[in-house]
Amino acid sequence: AQQSVRQLQSKLQQAQQQWLQQQNTQEFAAMFELLQDPTVSAEQLPAAYRDVFAKQQEQQFSREQLTLALEIVTDMPSPDQAARQQVQLLLLSDKHNQGVALDKHSLLRRWLQFGAVQAKELPLLQRVKAVFA
Repeated sequence: AQQSVRQLQSKLQQAQQQWLQQQNTQEFAAMFELLQDPTVSAEQLPAAYRDVFAKQQEQQFSREQLTLALEIVTDMPSPDQAARQQVQLLLLSDKHNQGVALDKHSLLRRWLQFGAVQAKELPLLQRVKAVFA
């Protein structure tokens, strides 16, 4: 009986994790759809990202470099290998100096600090969207 209960608990836990993952995927998909609109406001974004949207506090990386950084930390391919290597060096230096490795969510928060996506940045948005798909 205990073994049956453990198996059911394990199945329930797996189902719950799958559901949470689907919810996250849907939330990101909706957010990236909103970001295609250059008039998007912070209030339209998920609560976790509202506070950083359009704050313009990012000083170390450009939006393009942050896109590359997202691709690097998630092992996604990048179109510009030379720029990718430069960003990798900056990330390694940052990790060495601050002792913290960046994750995709912290990088996305920094990416969103640039605010609404301009027409010329739509390819970057598509690349970031692929990271979170």
